[in-house]
Amino acid sequence: MKSTSNVILKTITENAEICWGFSVSKTGRTDYLGKVSGIATEGWQSLSSSTYYSSDAYKWIRKPFRSQVTALISPDAEIDSPDTFAFLTHIGPILLAVENRNGMLAASLFDRRKAVFAKFLSICRRIFEPIAPYALFSWVYGSFQHTAFLSAYKNNDFSASAQDTGIFLFDAAKKQLKPNPSKETAEEMFIRFFADDKRKEHPIEMVVAGTNHYSWLKNTNDFFDDSGFFEQGKDFAKGTESLRQAEDSFFEHMAVLVQAEPYNPADCNAIAVTAEDPYATMTGKAGLSKAGYVRAPGAAILRNAFPKQFGFKAHLESLFPCGQNALVVTMQI
Repeated sequence: MKSTSNVILKTITENAEICWGFSVSKTGRTDYLGKVSGIATEGWQSLSSSTYYSSDAYKWIRKPFRSQVTALISPDAEIDSPDTFAFLTHIGPILLAVENRNGMLAASLFDRRKAVFAKFLSICRRIFEPIAPYALFSWVYGSFQHTAFLSAYKNNDFSASAQDTGIFLFDAAKKQLKPNPSKETAEEMFIRFFADDKRKEHPIEMVVAGTNHYSWLKNTNDFFDDSGFFEQGKDFAKGTESLRQAEDSFFEHMAVLVQAEPYNPADCNAIAVTAEDPYATMTGKAGLSKAGYVRAPGAAILRNAFPKQFGFKAHLESLFPCGQNALVVTMQI
């Protein structure tokens, strides 16, 4: 496309270089131009994105989300506004998350810097639109304590778009969700949307609940933290030279099963998450153990949207050492 970009955000992945263009006018107006290519950037300033997002905070996260985003600024660009500068140096990780269709990560990044992004909501909506329905579902039903949207939907009052991430995502998702709050609940809206969605295998990210009741998370962290397993870890990873590479080899290819439990006496909509156990795998055993469950409200929506589907394709998305959001899996729906 012919571009008037004078600010480019660039990332280099294993497979490609990706650039997103922005235009900042002399009057201070900022426009988002989408993906751009073929722009000579010799002599442009190179700035790093804000460190509010760092893959180092994770025990493990998939490789696409470890890429750095660089801001390239043309000598002709006049960025006099601190708000514009803050926006351009913070939006890069969100672009990376949207590009790789990780709605939960994109939503959490937006939430962490709402004060910055609230001044550029129209641009943010455009960026989020391709994944907005799935990001909203993951944010509200796949993680914890993001309930303001549900109250707003029930009362049909979405005036707090700039203050609440869920309401912002809903605003970006309206064209696809086609909501009717007077006739359907938020849960019914998602059931209808997922059941009618013609796109196949779109990813949604779900925090695994109840990990403290099962041994998988502790066993996995202990395995890779135990220096006594370092040499064995290297052998397990088929000759890799570092424990980090051993972790990558395990987590990247780790078997994850997400399966309905219609026989569960506590909840007939329950969806369990089982995952490969490194200790068992090291000893040549089958190696799958229960890690937890998909949160009940989200599981109920998925079971009602896909009543004949009992198993979902899934993989590990990210792993924190501890905390409520320690284990995140991506399901294909």
